[in-house]
Amino acid sequence: MKKMVLVILLAAAKIGFTQNFVDLANVYWRMSPGNAVEGSDEKVNFNTRAMDAKIPVKISDKLILLPGTELANNSIVNSNGNSWVFSSVALQLGLEYKWSDRFKSVFMVIPKYSTTFTGGVDSKDLQFGGLTLNTFKRSDNFDWRFGAYVNSELFSVMIVPLFGFNWKMNEKWRWKMLIPVNLELSRIMNKRWIAGLLFIGANASYRMRQQLNPYATYPENYQPYMDKADNNAWLYSDIYLTKNLVLNLKAGYSVLRKYRLYNEDDKLDLKLGPVNLGNDRADVPALMKNGLSFEARFIFRMPL
Repeated sequence: MKKMVLVILLAAAKIGFTQNFVDLANVYWRMSPGNAVEGSDEKVNFNTRAMDAKIPVKISDKLILLPGTELANNSIVNSNGNSWVFSSVALQLGLEYKWSDRFKSVFMVIPKYSTTFTGGVDSKDLQFGGLTLNTFKRSDNFDWRFGAYVNSELFSVMIVPLFGFNWKMNEKWRWKMLIPVNLELSRIMNKRWIAGLLFIGANASYRMRQQLNPYATYPENYQPYMDKADNNAWLYSDIYLTKNLVLNLKAGYSVLRKYRLYNEDDKLDLKLGPVNLGNDRADVPALMKNGLSFEARFIFRMPL
């Protein structure tokens, strides 16, 4: 699926009843080297460089503003020298409202440009998204979470219902899940080291401005977009370099990863979670198969 959904800009979701920290800033580099290509001997290298930041502003005991931003640059380069470079710039405008000691909600509007940024930008490069995420505290160690994410992707409107929980199983183990985008099982190894298993899924789209796949045939006046479905299963470690600075290391493998180029007129009727409704698009080849992925991330983390 990434589903299924985007990687989530659920920045604010880390501020939960049972969560004891919030990540205020991230800078990371992800690489997936030497990926095979269907029907070819070529190899493809995939890289992402990104950063995000948020500044929670407490207005009252009930209301917290959640402004933030995210910048990401992606590159896919094959061994024949063909390359695709695409980026996104997103603004997060949100708030968290605490209805009671047991229930609170996050509401967020997320406008973003997703494009190659070649030759300027226009209205076709702009997408609008929205998120609502509710948290219900069942006990001091368990939260239920539910909500939805909506975005005006280039392939269609995408609606992703969200449901999950955050369970502090004991002083060492924690299990977090937000179907269909995130699953995490972690263990506190010592005061400076947390290790765990992680699944992250995301869908996104980018206006590509004539960056084409050499293994496909296109009509004249073709205006492509990239349909990104990127899901990864990871082993990870959080290593505390200081009280607030964390080095996050991941190694994993992609699952049902698809980066495909379509004409701007090739649409779905609707994308509902991982399900494509009214999909009459041609079965175009993906730019690469599944493969290994590695990621290094520096996090500025604030204890709560």
